[in-house]
Amino acid sequence: MVNCIVSHLYVSHVDPDSLRLPKIKAWIDSNNPGDPLIPFSVALEERLAPLSVEEKAEEEKNIGATSALGKITQAGYTSLDVNLPWPLRRLFY
Repeated sequence: MVNCIVSHLYVSHVDPDSLRLPKIKAWIDSNNPGDPLIPFSVALEERLAPLSVEEKAEEEKNIGATSALGKITQAGYTSLDVNLPWPLRRLFY
């Protein structure tokens, strides 16, 4: 199984109707059926990274987009069939 993580420009991440995503999803479905498509924005992640948890939540609310790092981490652990210890599991699931 190959997970597909797609980096987009900031505007594409905020706009779920991006014209590129259906074409990428179609390719994934034809070449690796069942694999997830996780769009994310490097610019957004860099913007959120230095913020505290409270500041991050406020910034996500203001811009109308959320970080995809949790989804990326969860997909990676799931595809590798890694069982996390309970204290770490609550951070990613």
